[in-house]
Amino acid sequence: MSSHFVCPVCGKPFSCGPHPGPENVISTIQECPLKKGAIYVFVRDDLGRHIPGVKTLCSACPNVTPNTDPEGFAFFEQLDASTYDTAIELSESEESVRSKHYAAFRTSVTATVEKGRITLVEFVLHLYAEMLVKLERTDGKVGPLPQANFGVDSSAHTPDPASQDHKEGGTPFPKLKSTANYTVACKLLNEEDTKNFKLVLDQQTDKTVSANKVTEVIFKVEPRFWIDLALVDKKHDALKGNFTLKPQTGNTIAADDINATVRHVPDLQPGTIDINEITLTDSREFVSLT
Repeated sequence: MSSHFVCPVCGKPFSCGPHPGPENVISTIQECPLKKGAIYVFVRDDLGRHIPGVKTLCSACPNVTPNTDPEGFAFFEQLDASTYDTAIELSESEESVRSKHYAAFRTSVTATVEKGRITLVEFVLHLYAEMLVKLERTDGKVGPLPQANFGVDSSAHTPDPASQDHKEGGTPFPKLKSTANYTVACKLLNEEDTKNFKLVLDQQTDKTVSANKVTEVIFKVEPRFWIDLALVDKKHDALKGNFTLKPQTGNTIAADDINATVRHVPDLQPGTIDINEITLTDSREFVSLT
């Protein structure tokens, strides 16, 4: 018995060219002794696995809406030769289908049925994927880590949730779409943490996910080393001066117009800081350095 392939959209040989949606949406036409034709619907995921429990529809049988069987098939038989609208309805499928899949391409097609032949129509649903966002130190130490918040955004899909605080071991963002590109952002949540850590990158763009693995996105934080300077005038609280700081490595740092208000000098290299020179800007007696 001979068999051949035709496109369910135009009825021409499969070489007619791609239509919107999966290129492998096809009809298999086989010779059959039946006087009428049939449509067999097959549903699979983007990894090639059949999906049971998907609601199917055919305009030839408006009152018959079977779910796909354990092999991913649904059957519409004893059809007259004609064209029929054939579709799947994800929102009315079984919960196990709705919770794990989404429709990225078309979910309906007009299929041609011929007398004594079977038309096979294939639909593809995509599996949701997961992203795991992590925070790590650049020095490789286990902790401590700053409090942080992660956000995931896409013009093609709104994640739920779209933002979460950092969790030990990684923060999961479930039910993302492999057909979308995401921007992942990180921000430190309190002032003390921004004083002690610096994000190497606060945003990563064009991140994609895959249904066959968990996609990890890692943000790095660099420990910051700093010193606070102040000049204290116990009598008048109005003393001012200029500091010259010399780290063990790096360039000399000038800190001018220091008074009783603490001046924060960030991003120093770890090690000893030599205060080589303190110049007072008036004649009041220098009392203490804090």
